[in-house]
Amino acid sequence: MSVPTSTVWVNQSLQFDGNNDYVKIEASDLAQSWVAEMWVKRQNTINSAGILMSSNQFLLRLKRWYNTEKAGFTKYSTKIELIIMRHQLTSGGV
Repeated sequence: MSVPTSTVWVNQSLQFDGNNDYVKIEASDLAQSWVAEMWVKRQNTINSAGILMSSNQFLLRLKRWYNTEKAGFTKYSTKIELIIMRHQLTSGGV
């Protein structure tokens, strides 16, 4: 796994500054089955549809290109809607 030098480790997590951030994982680093989990805080900017994961076969975006306000997964130009769980933090932390 490789990350740019601007990426910061916080406990067991990565914190990105929102500018050209990525994590590169080679196929040989993964077992046959794997899970990717992420907490994303979206900012209301022109780049808020950012790519969460990609390869030469798929693309997972925070917002689909045709402005549906939903996350989207594309595989060979086939669009698949994802199930999204949202949580809102309050001052009590719940």
